[in-house]
Amino acid sequence: MSDRLSVAIRRYQREVDQFDQALAGFLGVNRTDLRCLDFLVEAPRSARDLARATGLTPSAITTAIDRLEHLGYVERTRGAVDRRRILVEPTHGGTAQARRSPVRLCRRGRGGHGGLQRERGGVARDVLRAGLGPPHPARGPATRTDP
Repeated sequence: MSDRLSVAIRRYQREVDQFDQALAGFLGVNRTDLRCLDFLVEAPRSARDLARATGLTPSAITTAIDRLEHLGYVERTRGAVDRRRILVEPTHGGTAQARRSPVRLCRRGRGGHGGLQRERGGVARDVLRAGLGPPHPARGPATRTDP
């Protein structure tokens, strides 16, 4: 059973990786920028917070933000409470594009949501939410703990 589960998980991870690559191409961004946009659609963040969440260096995150801003997906805004704080947030168009694009890509590539019937799509979403738990606010790069 664990061998079958391991194979299924690896296959799923490859499928997600391929989907992310296709989605990045669909949006006209690279994979790093896509990952940043994904975090920003959840909530505006400072560049420092975004760097921590993605595991990127400050200079790499600045470059990614610049690219996303140039494409019109994000904008830098001043914080409401502390006007010195600069937040990066998706534009209205950037949010809409990031939310609609995965669905459009699935419909174009596989004739529906990856073959899921509408009512089963909700079940799949619920299973993924339960398995993943709540979003982690600032996940750094993964580290290996086994010897």
